[in-house]
Amino acid sequence: MMFKRLLILFMIFPAWVSLPAQRSRSGSAVLDRYLEEGLASNLLLKQEQLEVAKALQSLRQAKALFYPQVTFAPTYSIAFGGRRLAFPIGDMLNPAYTALNELTGTNQFPTDIRNVNELLAPNNFHDTKLSFQYSLYSPEIKYNYLIQNSLLSVAEARYEVVSAEVIYAVTEAYYGYLRALKVQEIYRASRGTLIELVRLNSKLVENNILTKDAVLAAEYELSSADRQGVEADRNVSTAKAYFNFLLNRELEEEIKADTLAGIAPFILPGQGDLQQLISLSLSGRPELKQMDYALKAARHGHRLQEKAAALPSLFIGGNAGFQGYGYRFKDQEYLV
Repeated sequence: MMFKRLLILFMIFPAWVSLPAQRSRSGSAVLDRYLEEGLASNLLLKQEQLEVAKALQSLRQAKALFYPQVTFAPTYSIAFGGRRLAFPIGDMLNPAYTALNELTGTNQFPTDIRNVNELLAPNNFHDTKLSFQYSLYSPEIKYNYLIQNSLLSVAEARYEVVSAEVIYAVTEAYYGYLRALKVQEIYRASRGTLIELVRLNSKLVENNILTKDAVLAAEYELSSADRQGVEADRNVSTAKAYFNFLLNRELEEEIKADTLAGIAPFILPGQGDLQQLISLSLSGRPELKQMDYALKAARHGHRLQEKAAALPSLFIGGNAGFQGYGYRFKDQEYLV
């Protein structure tokens, strides 16, 4: 049972670390400032912020598809040279129409038809129009919006996960640095005590109260303390470098040590509160939210395929504007 409780505590610890972010993140003003700095400078967190912004823009685009789409799309083309369309329509029809006029004794048929010789690319041609489109029935629009909304929630939950990981890492590194400082302080204090012990034992040996081995033992303890003190100094340097690395600062930059900083009290629940602790460990976890929203997006995608296969989409749309040679609008209007 105790193992099960420890396992549950391990599950809820990252979430517990992130809870004070709504008030005081750590209970220490110094550590709070370092946490804010770490959250602001973390490159992975900045990437997640961009992912959230990207998902938000995709959601806005999906929402815009519910409304009529109106586009102003003017075009103008000018061409010099290139392939031409040559068709001798005049040479073919003018002699025939002349013969018909002679046979009928009238001028009913034109005899001045010109041959066609036009560029394939239109020259001095414009198409100035408004295009509109509106969806009467389209499951793609509805379910695409639901999918993008779920993906936005996934990105936001992922951002919360990374934020909690950054808070946990910076907090752990800061307290690790404080622990290293405390160990260093203990060894330095103990060294002074051992030096005094060596001096005292030496006096007692001189007065034939102790034997020489008491001095040797004290000197050995002093040597051992010196060796452990060097290791403690190295641990302080390593802890400082790691903490500054998490904050994207120079590795040797000074760290303000808050000696009054301490972890907020966390009381283990009683035997009867185990189910409550299990519920707490599973509620509000951003990792679980991320999975839930991803599953929702997958379900919406599956539903989209079913709807799209059952009924076709229905749209209405059209174009209205002016089209013709030369940028003039008289007798060039059209509606499609």
